Amino acid sequence: MDLQKLLLETKTTAIYLIDNEGKIVDFYPHDNDLVEIKDKIAAFDAVVFNMSSNFFNLFFKTELNEMILKSDKEALLLFKYKEYVLCFLADKNTNIGLLNLMLKKETNTINI
Repeated sequence: MDLQKLLLETKTTAIYLIDNEGKIVDFYPHDNDLVEIKDKIAAFDAVVFNMSSNFFNLFFKTELNEMILKSDKEALLLFKYKEYVLCFLADKNTNIGLLNLMLKKETNTINI
C-alpha cells in the first residue's frame, strides 16, 4: 500500500501504519508538525483499538474493523488492515464516508 499516495488522495493531515504493539511501521508526511508526538499518537491508537477490539470479540463475538474518534477540530480514523492499524488524522471538514470508501477500494475490501 502506498501511504503517501493514499494521504494525497484522501487529503488528510497525516497517515500512520501501526503494528499491534503501537510501533509505527510507516507514516506520512515525514515533515509535519506532529513528528514530535507521532509515537504517542501510535501508542494511543494501538491501545484504544486493541482494547475495543478485545471488547467486541469477547462480548459480541465479532471483529472490530474501524473506529472514528472525533473532536471539535480533529478526527482520528482507525482501520484494521491485515495485522496493522491504519490511522488517518483528519480535520473536521474531511468526508469520512468518502475516505472510508477510498480506503476500501485501495485495500480491495469493498463488499458489494
